[in-house]
Amino acid sequence: MEILELLLKGCNSVQNYVQKCKRLVFEYGPLILANAEHFLETTDVCTILHACDGGKQESVADS
Repeated sequence: MEILELLLKGCNSVQNYVQKCKRLVFEYGPLILANAEHFLETTDVCTILHACDGGKQESVADS
């Protein structure tokens, strides 16, 4: 819920699109968050973010 609240607050910064932004957050936010859990379980987040040190890069599913 905190993530959705942050996204809704962020909508206030796009002055001409506040209502559309909030509608999109309510419509797609829960779906994105539900799929994000699966994505994070099966994807090497370190590599995606290009934050890995050298050497073997282990995926979340491997650890």
